[in-house]
Amino acid sequence: MGIGKKIVEFESNSLRYAYLKYSQVKMCEMGNQEYKLEDRMPAKIYYEEKLRVEEHVSIDLNKMWGALGYDMTQELPSQFNNHFDLVTNYGTGEHVGDQYSFYTNCHRVCKNLGLMVHFIPHEGYWPGHGRYYFTQDSIWQMAKVFDYKILNFQNIRLHDDQELSQGFLISFIKLNERVPNREEFAEINIVDTDNSQGTGVAYV
Repeated sequence: MGIGKKIVEFESNSLRYAYLKYSQVKMCEMGNQEYKLEDRMPAKIYYEEKLRVEEHVSIDLNKMWGALGYDMTQELPSQFNNHFDLVTNYGTGEHVGDQYSFYTNCHRVCKNLGLMVHFIPHEGYWPGHGRYYFTQDSIWQMAKVFDYKILNFQNIRLHDDQELSQGFLISFIKLNERVPNREEFAEINIVDTDNSQGTGVAYV
């Protein structure tokens, strides 16, 4: 998934609400996205050369555009723990086979009082796009389980001309470093489309 106008605006507003400036943030991008406004380019170039972030790291098994090829179903190297002011997930998480590992990785690498920004597909939309989908209740459950402050939230159609592109833009503030265990994470109702029941916790 690429980074278009709605994501750019939401992210920029979320940083402003968090009193952060691009030039002062160390950023971790889950997945290596493409910036799709003006001249198309790898998001890494957009953040490093256009917005001049202090540091940019992207993580993706495909290793494209300088991404680090770590497996997000495994705990990321401890050198990244509490390192980043901004962590983004724009259409990557729903493809990762272990949802617990993915979201706890996002949590671990984010600094305390840092910002996490996600775009997550809405249940019943994006047919065939990924394996995992959220409901609005899932968002509130995630905030509760991780003890996040919800900074900004939109239930939007990402592409105006695509009726089935509905999803959630959400920004969280990390309030503490505690990592919930798998049992606690199971309280989040993430819809698993590979589950024969049609629903279920995603990390199983």
